[in-house]
Amino acid sequence: MGGGRHWTGWIRSLAVPLIVAVTWLQLWPVQAAEATTVSVTLTDNAYLPPSVTIQVNDTVTWRVPSSVVGSCHSVSSDDGLFDSGTLSAGILCLGGGAQSWSNTFTRAGTFRYHCKFVSGMAGVVTVVAPSPSPSPTPTPTPSPTPSPTPSPTPSPSASVSPSASPSPSVTPTASVSQVVVPTTTGSGLASGTGGQGGSSAGTVVAIIAGLIALACAGALVALRRFGAW
Repeated sequence: MGGGRHWTGWIRSLAVPLIVAVTWLQLWPVQAAEATTVSVTLTDNAYLPPSVTIQVNDTVTWRVPSSVVGSCHSVSSDDGLFDSGTLSAGILCLGGGAQSWSNTFTRAGTFRYHCKFVSGMAGVVTVVAPSPSPSPTPTPTPSPTPSPTPSPTPSPSASVSPSASPSPSVTPTASVSQVVVPTTTGSGLASGTGGQGGSSAGTVVAIIAGLIALACAGALVALRRFGAW
């Protein structure tokens, strides 16, 4: 936020000087081109060259060469704007006169002229306005490159370790203890007394009960092993 305000203030501080510089360049007066002089030679019956093109404030000089000694000439405007009077290069021209004459043209236009002494001898001067000098293009002020704002480095997220799969529970299997049934010899049973006979009968009942309990325990173990329980 502070950086944006800084750049905005900097641009505003340069806006006024730039506007003043551009306005000054546009209002600067057009500098006139340096004036030049163009020469036109008069022959016995023509102006050489017959047509010249100049700019405002240029000068045209008409000159009679020394070889043209028997003719009188003049440079007379068709509109009466200028007249050189008699021009000649020797004493054979009864009117006499100067050998050259100059005229400075201060406005644009087409000026036709002729010679008052030689019929058909004519010429023209075309005066054009100077083209304005192109104003120099101001060099644009390079704008400073803003420094990039560093982006925050994202902190690494904690990785979640996969939970361990529960190990399958093992159903303990009951081991069948081997039951040893004591056996009595027939001689012992036969030789027993009445009290001994009652004891033998109780032993037999206990053995049978033990066998039944053993069978039930085996059945229970078998049911748990096959998942039926």
